[in-house]
Amino acid sequence: MKNYNITYAQGDIDWSGVPVLEVDEYNWGEDCGIRTHFQIVWNEDGISYHAVSEEEDVRATFDAPNSDVWCDSCMEFFFQPDEDDKRYFNFECNPNGALYVGIGTNMPDRIRLLDQDEKKDFDVRTVRTQDGWELFLTVPTAFIRMFFPGYELKEGNVIYANCMKCGDDTATPHFISWNRYPEEPLSFHNSAAFGKMVLTR
Repeated sequence: MKNYNITYAQGDIDWSGVPVLEVDEYNWGEDCGIRTHFQIVWNEDGISYHAVSEEEDVRATFDAPNSDVWCDSCMEFFFQPDEDDKRYFNFECNPNGALYVGIGTNMPDRIRLLDQDEKKDFDVRTVRTQDGWELFLTVPTAFIRMFFPGYELKEGNVIYANCMKCGDDTATPHFISWNRYPEEPLSFHNSAAFGKMVLTR
């Protein structure tokens, strides 16, 4: 299990000083040259992340909330806020800023969470770059509390999570993650493959 310290940040975030988490485990396929990394920060109001993908053939066809964005070029953040509660959120986003959000303990019991104003509510921003695209997204504490009443983000908290890059219908289908997944089942929805993240200052 890999570990990552989520650093504290407020206001305008200087991402240049935030530790990088490499998404470099190629699951169910060979290295296709796509390079992805995440940077994650926290404060009492929420968890924010910046993700960068270097890929030649960027696919972005979906625009609607909770559409099948994993078929496009897609960056994903799955996290279990409470060590004692096996439910986890899955945030999946394509270069158009279309977001798929769900909660559950695995694929069969996952519930889609529809938010008609998702770009505003999660401060979703995407940027197309010369060699790929970038994503900025914030998960507000108020959102987490809708499912985990009384939840607080504070120093020392542990969450279990994984960061992924996929693209089922891209020119080169790929399934890359921070922590490696087992050969079976062929799914990112397996919290046993999550790494450990600690909120630090």
